[in-house]
Amino acid sequence: MEKTIRRIALYSFLTLVIVVSTIGILLFKSDTPQINQTLGGQAGVSAFDVVGSRIGTSTTAVDFANNTATSTYISRIDNSIDSVVYSIYNETTSAGGGANAYFSVLGSNDSFCDTIATSTTDVAYVATEPLVSDIHWFDLGDNLRNKVHSTSLAVGTSSVAWLTPSTGTGRDIILEGLNTKCISLGVNASGTSLWIQAKTKKFK
Repeated sequence: MEKTIRRIALYSFLTLVIVVSTIGILLFKSDTPQINQTLGGQAGVSAFDVVGSRIGTSTTAVDFANNTATSTYISRIDNSIDSVVYSIYNETTSAGGGANAYFSVLGSNDSFCDTIATSTTDVAYVATEPLVSDIHWFDLGDNLRNKVHSTSLAVGTSSVAWLTPSTGTGRDIILEGLNTKCISLGVNASGTSLWIQAKTKKFK
């Protein structure tokens, strides 16, 4: 009789543990944000600022004048990302010089997205900085959907030209079929104030 009572108590305790665990798991799932919702076989889309910033409805753009130099903006992505869209917005055309903008796109598989042998922000990586021969950026022109060539940027680099952009207008640079750890956007512009956001997308 005593063994039967102990057995019943043990079963009751195990049943209680299972019920409480199940409730906890259900509550956890309901409180966890679903970052990457799947829709039509497409995994989640994420966005981040590349040039300038936007917080709420407030946009801070960057002025470009007289095509004086090409500014480079490097972003580390993931090899599972196969699509990047640069959304470009011209806030004003009064930054100096005639209004125009040229954009180049490069890719790299260097883990730290280095551009020169001494460029790294990873403290643990300082002792093993890469050699110049280890750093290889390549043209992503073949990945451009809206491919327009221009000779205004470095030779051998495909670029997208945006001529006479007007205030409050925008355009997209679309890259597809990517398989690279890093992407780089080169901007050479005049008479513009630009805000640029990148949207990355990966598929199953």
